[in-house]
Amino acid sequence: MPTPLKRESKISGIIDSHEHYRKGGNISAFFSAMKVLKISKVVFVPTGSPPNNRGYKGHMAELLKLQKKFPDKIIAFCTINEKDPQAFEVFENCIKKGGQGLKLIGGHPQFYRPPLNSPCLYKVLDRVQKYQLPVLIHVSPITLPRAAREFEKIIRKYPKITFIWAHFCSCIYQGINLEKAQYYLDRYPNLYTDISMGGGIKRYFKYLQINPKKIRDFVIRYQDKILWGADLILDTKEYKNQDWLVERISCDFKLHQKKFFKCKFVRDPKLLINGLFLPKKILKKIYVINPKKILRI
Repeated sequence: MPTPLKRESKISGIIDSHEHYRKGGNISAFFSAMKVLKISKVVFVPTGSPPNNRGYKGHMAELLKLQKKFPDKIIAFCTINEKDPQAFEVFENCIKKGGQGLKLIGGHPQFYRPPLNSPCLYKVLDRVQKYQLPVLIHVSPITLPRAAREFEKIIRKYPKITFIWAHFCSCIYQGINLEKAQYYLDRYPNLYTDISMGGGIKRYFKYLQINPKKIRDFVIRYQDKILWGADLILDTKEYKNQDWLVERISCDFKLHQKKFFKCKFVRDPKLLINGLFLPKKILKKIYVINPKKILRI
């Protein structure tokens, strides 16, 4: 088992705000990793397969049962197929069973089927606004400018919904556009972002290393509107055991907390990487304070 991460800032009660769950995922391994890394709660979103979130209902049903069994550790979000005429009924059923937020997958490049701002989705969002639940979404203004414009209409239409636009307000398929992210975050008080990397960690680190100072300045400027999550898919793959999870999530923490570090998941594991070396006060906001506020816990 790898040596537990030694953090310069000893922050407890960390909330992992962005993880994916699929039926049969090794939840005990994830809980063990959480204990090592001092993570107290995790937001899981059930995610199916492209192009229409295929299989998501089975993943969601199992996730809701896990939340009922482990309410002190799991925060389950609902998901839908935005183009499904029955999306509203699916969402309502999920909420009745304990769902605490909504994850939209339609803005993701692999799932996008225009338009994002469909009547079926508006009906769901009307109810989201009534319940005052947060919404997590992937949209890339670089890869899918049309979807980004559609999502901006949604943000304007629902100013009382808290939206979390993942990955620096992008999907990071073709880079990070901090200028666009700044535009959105400045313009919409109800909009937040997360700095998750997920399975695309090699691609993310490539872009993050182009100008780490610029990234650091962005995080410091928007420290009250940023959350953290590892954005991993917990599924049936055997290699996703406790050791793998600890090592992978540790790369995120090292990026935020150290000046220089190494990570086995990047293109060159021997490479010394520039970290953001964020102050403890900001780390606590990203790891604890901001997610608690949005999730109302």
